[in-house]
Amino acid sequence: MARRVLKGVERFLDRHGKPRIYYRPNKRGPRVVLPTNASWDEFLIAYEAARVAYAGMLMALHGAGLNQEFSSHGK
Repeated sequence: MARRVLKGVERFLDRHGKPRIYYRPNKRGPRVVLPTNASWDEFLIAYEAARVAYAGMLMALHGAGLNQEFSSHGK
C-alpha cells in the first residue's frame, strides 16, 4: 500500500532516533505535534485538528498585528 502524503506534514527522526511528526504548512511558522503511534483514522483526526488550530492561531496573530513573522510571503 502506498503512503499518502498530506500537505504540511513533516516526518523525521530526532537526535535520539525517535520518530517525530509535525504539521507546519509553511517553513517559517510554528509546528504542531502529531501522534506517531496512532491508527490512520486517529491520525487524520489529529491532522484536521492541527490544521484548524494553526488557522486559528494565524487569525489571532493577524488580529494582534503579529502575523508578519509567520507569513509565508515574507513581506
